[in-house]
Amino acid sequence: MYDDAENINYKYLNSTDVPSDSIQQHIADISMVLARSLYEEITKQEAPIPENLNVTVDELLHCYLVGINCSIHNVLRKKIYQDIVSLYVGVPSSVNAIATFTGLTLAWLTADVVNNTGPCPGNIETKLFHYYNMSRSLTDNTTICYRSVINFTDSTSPAFMIEDYDWTSGKYSSWTESTWQQPSVRMFLRPSRVHENMTIAVGSLTMALSFILVYLIKSRSHILFPTPIEAA
Repeated sequence: MYDDAENINYKYLNSTDVPSDSIQQHIADISMVLARSLYEEITKQEAPIPENLNVTVDELLHCYLVGINCSIHNVLRKKIYQDIVSLYVGVPSSVNAIATFTGLTLAWLTADVVNNTGPCPGNIETKLFHYYNMSRSLTDNTTICYRSVINFTDSTSPAFMIEDYDWTSGKYSSWTESTWQQPSVRMFLRPSRVHENMTIAVGSLTMALSFILVYLIKSRSHILFPTPIEAA
Protein backbone atom coordinates (compact mmCIF):
# COMPACT_ATOMS: atom_id res chain seq x y z
CA MET A 1 0.00 0.00 0.00
CA TYR A 2 2.99 2.31 0.37
CA ASP A 3 4.32 1.77 -3.18
CA ASP A 4 2.50 4.82 -4.47
CA ALA A 5 3.62 7.30 -7.11
CA GLU A 6 5.22 9.65 -4.61
CA ASN A 7 7.27 7.02 -2.78
CA ILE A 8 8.78 5.53 -5.95
CA ASN A 9 9.30 8.99 -7.51
CA TYR A 10 6.99 8.34 -10.46
CA LYS A 11 5.92 11.18 -12.74
CA TYR A 12 3.56 10.53 -15.63
CA LEU A 13 5.19 11.51 -18.92
CA ASN A 14 2.20 10.91 -21.25
CA SER A 15 4.16 9.26 -24.08
CA THR A 16 6.91 11.89 -24.12
CA ASP A 17 10.62 11.13 -23.91
CA VAL A 18 11.38 8.86 -20.96
CA PRO A 19 14.58 9.82 -19.08
CA SER A 20 17.20 7.12 -18.67
CA ASP A 21 17.24 7.52 -14.88
CA SER A 22 13.46 7.25 -14.43
CA ILE A 23 11.58 4.40 -12.76
CA GLN A 24 9.86 3.75 -16.09
CA GLN A 25 13.16 3.12 -17.87
CA HIS A 26 14.55 0.95 -15.07
CA ILE A 27 11.48 -1.30 -15.07
CA ALA A 28 11.47 -1.44 -18.89
CA ASP A 29 15.15 -2.50 -18.97
CA ILE A 30 14.68 -5.23 -16.38
CA SER A 31 11.51 -6.47 -18.07
CA MET A 32 13.14 -6.61 -21.50
CA VAL A 33 16.17 -8.55 -20.27
CA LEU A 34 13.99 -11.05 -18.43
CA ALA A 35 11.50 -11.48 -21.30
CA ARG A 36 14.19 -11.89 -23.96
CA SER A 37 16.12 -14.37 -21.82
CA LEU A 38 13.03 -16.53 -21.30
CA TYR A 39 12.10 -16.29 -24.99
CA GLU A 40 15.54 -17.38 -26.18
CA GLU A 41 15.75 -20.15 -23.57
CA ILE A 42 12.42 -21.62 -24.67
CA THR A 43 12.52 -21.08 -28.45
CA LYS A 44 16.31 -21.24 -28.98
CA GLN A 45 15.89 -18.22 -31.26
CA GLU A 46 16.91 -14.62 -30.94
CA ALA A 47 14.19 -12.61 -29.28
CA PRO A 48 12.81 -9.50 -30.97
CA ILE A 49 13.46 -6.15 -29.36
CA PRO A 50 10.20 -4.43 -28.40
CA GLU A 51 9.67 -0.81 -29.32
CA ASN A 52 8.62 1.94 -26.93
CA LEU A 53 8.57 -0.42 -23.98
CA ASN A 54 9.35 2.43 -21.60
CA VAL A 55 6.28 4.29 -22.87
CA THR A 56 4.12 1.22 -22.21
CA VAL A 57 5.55 0.96 -18.69
CA ASP A 58 4.82 4.65 -18.17
CA GLU A 59 1.18 4.10 -19.13
CA LEU A 60 0.85 0.98 -16.95
CA LEU A 61 2.28 2.76 -13.91
CA HIS A 62 -0.18 5.57 -14.52
CA CYS A 63 -3.04 3.05 -14.51
CA TYR A 64 -1.98 1.36 -11.27
CA LEU A 65 -0.52 4.26 -9.28
CA VAL A 66 -2.53 7.30 -10.35
CA GLY A 67 -5.99 6.12 -11.41
CA ILE A 68 -7.83 3.42 -13.28
CA ASN A 69 -9.23 5.95 -15.76
CA CYS A 70 -6.08 5.90 -17.90
CA SER A 71 -5.19 5.55 -21.57
CA ILE A 72 -4.73 1.76 -21.63
CA HIS A 73 -7.90 1.04 -19.70
CA ASN A 74 -9.85 3.40 -21.92
CA VAL A 75 -8.66 1.29 -24.83
CA LEU A 76 -10.08 -1.81 -23.15
CA ARG A 77 -13.40 -0.31 -22.09
CA LYS A 78 -14.96 2.72 -23.69
CA LYS A 79 -16.57 3.99 -20.50
CA ILE A 80 -15.02 3.95 -17.05
CA TYR A 81 -17.27 5.42 -14.40
CA GLN A 82 -14.76 5.45 -11.56
CA ASP A 83 -11.15 6.37 -11.10
CA ILE A 84 -10.04 5.13 -7.68
CA VAL A 85 -10.71 1.42 -7.11
CA SER A 86 -9.77 -1.03 -4.41
CA LEU A 87 -6.67 -3.14 -5.01
CA TYR A 88 -7.77 -5.65 -2.38
CA VAL A 89 -8.09 -9.25 -3.52
CA GLY A 90 -10.24 -11.36 -1.22
CA VAL A 91 -13.37 -13.42 -1.07
CA PRO A 92 -15.30 -13.82 -4.36
CA SER A 93 -18.29 -11.86 -3.11
CA SER A 94 -17.71 -9.07 -5.61
CA VAL A 95 -15.86 -8.62 -8.88
CA ASN A 96 -12.49 -6.95 -8.43
CA ALA A 97 -12.14 -4.20 -11.03
CA ILE A 98 -8.36 -4.08 -11.05
CA ALA A 99 -8.13 -7.85 -11.63
CA THR A 100 -10.48 -7.54 -14.61
CA PHE A 101 -8.47 -4.71 -16.13
CA THR A 102 -5.21 -6.57 -15.54
CA GLY A 103 -6.50 -9.58 -17.48
CA LEU A 104 -7.80 -7.41 -20.30
CA THR A 105 -4.49 -5.55 -20.44
CA LEU A 106 -2.61 -8.84 -20.81
CA ALA A 107 -5.02 -9.84 -23.55
CA TRP A 108 -4.54 -6.53 -25.37
CA LEU A 109 -0.74 -6.82 -25.21
CA THR A 110 -0.42 -10.49 -26.14
CA ALA A 111 -3.53 -11.50 -28.09
CA ASP A 112 -3.82 -12.19 -31.82
CA VAL A 113 -5.90 -9.90 -34.02
CA VAL A 114 -8.50 -11.98 -35.84
CA ASN A 115 -10.55 -9.18 -37.36
CA ASN A 116 -8.64 -6.04 -38.28
CA THR A 117 -11.67 -4.19 -39.58
CA GLY A 118 -14.32 -4.54 -36.91
CA PRO A 119 -15.60 -6.17 -33.73
CA CYS A 120 -15.86 -9.89 -33.05
CA PRO A 121 -18.83 -11.85 -34.36
CA GLY A 122 -21.10 -13.43 -31.77
CA ASN A 123 -20.94 -16.95 -30.32
CA ILE A 124 -17.31 -17.73 -31.18
CA GLU A 125 -16.07 -18.48 -27.66
CA THR A 126 -14.23 -21.79 -27.20
CA LYS A 127 -12.74 -23.58 -24.22
CA LEU A 128 -9.26 -22.41 -25.18
CA PHE A 129 -9.74 -19.01 -26.81
CA HIS A 130 -11.65 -15.97 -25.66
CA TYR A 131 -12.47 -13.00 -27.86
CA TYR A 132 -12.47 -9.35 -26.83
CA ASN A 133 -13.43 -6.16 -28.61
CA MET A 134 -10.80 -3.53 -27.92
CA SER A 135 -9.25 -0.52 -29.61
CA ARG A 136 -6.39 -0.92 -32.03
CA SER A 137 -3.94 1.30 -30.13
CA LEU A 138 -3.71 4.17 -27.70
CA THR A 139 -4.14 6.68 -30.50
CA ASP A 140 -6.56 4.76 -32.76
CA ASN A 141 -10.04 4.25 -31.31
CA THR A 142 -11.11 1.74 -33.98
CA THR A 143 -12.58 -1.35 -32.29
CA ILE A 144 -11.19 -4.64 -33.56
CA CYS A 145 -11.39 -8.27 -32.47
CA TYR A 146 -8.67 -9.88 -30.35
CA ARG A 147 -8.28 -13.60 -29.64
CA SER A 148 -6.57 -14.50 -26.39
CA VAL A 149 -6.00 -17.40 -24.01
CA ILE A 150 -6.53 -15.06 -21.05
CA ASN A 151 -9.31 -16.49 -18.93
CA PHE A 152 -11.08 -15.43 -15.73
CA THR A 153 -11.96 -18.05 -13.15
CA ASP A 154 -13.08 -17.81 -9.53
CA SER A 155 -10.45 -18.96 -7.06
CA THR A 156 -12.96 -21.08 -5.13
CA SER A 157 -12.26 -24.51 -3.72
CA PRO A 158 -14.50 -27.35 -4.97
CA ALA A 159 -15.31 -27.98 -1.33
CA PHE A 160 -17.64 -24.98 -1.40
CA MET A 161 -19.35 -26.04 -4.62
CA ILE A 162 -19.99 -29.74 -3.94
CA GLU A 163 -23.34 -30.35 -2.30
CA ASP A 164 -23.16 -32.20 1.04
CA TYR A 165 -19.37 -32.15 0.93
CA ASP A 166 -17.65 -34.13 3.68
CA TRP A 167 -15.58 -31.46 5.42
CA THR A 168 -13.64 -34.07 7.36
CA SER A 169 -12.34 -35.82 4.24
CA GLY A 170 -9.55 -33.32 3.59
CA LYS A 171 -9.84 -33.93 -0.16
CA TYR A 172 -10.10 -30.26 -1.08
CA SER A 173 -8.74 -27.25 0.68
CA SER A 174 -11.08 -25.18 2.78
CA TRP A 175 -10.03 -21.96 4.43
CA THR A 176 -11.49 -18.87 5.91
CA GLU A 177 -10.28 -15.36 5.40
CA SER A 178 -8.82 -13.52 8.34
CA THR A 179 -10.04 -10.07 9.22
CA TRP A 180 -7.46 -7.36 9.43
CA GLN A 181 -7.62 -4.20 11.46
CA GLN A 182 -6.37 -0.88 10.23
CA PRO A 183 -2.56 -0.75 10.03
CA SER A 184 -0.88 1.14 12.85
CA VAL A 185 2.61 2.41 13.49
CA ARG A 186 4.39 3.04 16.80
CA MET A 187 7.32 5.44 16.72
CA PHE A 188 10.08 5.48 19.33
CA LEU A 189 12.16 8.66 19.37
CA ARG A 190 15.82 8.21 20.27
CA PRO A 191 17.38 11.18 22.09
CA SER A 192 20.72 12.68 21.17
CA ARG A 193 23.99 11.43 22.68
CA VAL A 194 24.28 14.57 24.84
CA HIS A 195 20.79 14.02 26.20
CA GLU A 196 21.56 10.35 26.93
CA ASN A 197 24.80 11.25 28.79
CA MET A 198 23.03 13.92 30.80
CA THR A 199 20.26 11.48 31.72
CA ILE A 200 22.66 8.78 32.94
CA ALA A 201 24.73 11.38 34.86
CA VAL A 202 21.72 12.91 36.62
CA GLY A 203 20.30 9.46 37.33
CA SER A 204 23.59 8.20 38.79
CA LEU A 205 23.98 11.34 40.94
CA THR A 206 20.42 11.05 42.19
CA MET A 207 20.95 7.39 43.09
CA ALA A 208 24.20 8.17 44.97
CA LEU A 209 22.61 11.02 46.93
CA SER A 210 19.66 8.78 47.75
CA PHE A 211 21.99 6.13 49.25
CA ILE A 212 23.83 8.75 51.30
CA LEU A 213 20.59 10.33 52.50
CA VAL A 214 19.09 6.96 53.48
CA TYR A 215 22.29 6.02 55.34
CA LEU A 216 22.35 9.30 57.29
CA ILE A 217 18.69 9.05 58.21
CA LYS A 218 19.05 5.42 59.32
CA SER A 219 22.19 6.11 61.41
CA ARG A 220 20.44 8.98 63.21
CA SER A 221 16.99 7.46 63.36
CA HIS A 222 17.07 7.39 67.20
CA ILE A 223 17.48 11.14 67.20
CA LEU A 224 15.14 11.97 64.36
CA PHE A 225 12.42 9.51 65.33
CA PRO A 226 12.50 9.12 69.18
CA THR A 227 10.14 6.70 70.88
CA PRO A 228 7.37 8.12 73.08
CA ILE A 229 9.31 7.15 76.29
CA GLU A 230 12.47 8.84 75.15
CA ALA A 231 10.48 11.87 74.16
CA ALA A 232 8.92 12.05 77.63
